[in-house]
Amino acid sequence: MDTVRFVTIDDGDTLVLSFSFDEGTQFGIDGFIIQRTPKLEFALMPHERGPSVDWTEDDEVILVKEVNLSRNVITIKTQYDLYRYFQDFG
Repeated sequence: MDTVRFVTIDDGDTLVLSFSFDEGTQFGIDGFIIQRTPKLEFALMPHERGPSVDWTEDDEVILVKEVNLSRNVITIKTQYDLYRYFQDFG
């Protein structure tokens, strides 16, 4: 399970969740951002509305259905998969 070292949550007009990882993660990334801007979603196709992530090389929109932040584990459920990350902020 990959380890998350840093999480930032901003809940203004745009909801932003930022994650920072140790090196050598499953996706080969140092971090990612989940963002949602409800005020602008009217301009998107219905199947593209909601928070999304882009972990692939193509332009596919992967919608995030649920994010759960517990004491030691972060769980991210997308329309396709479930991902779990260990939290270590020490």
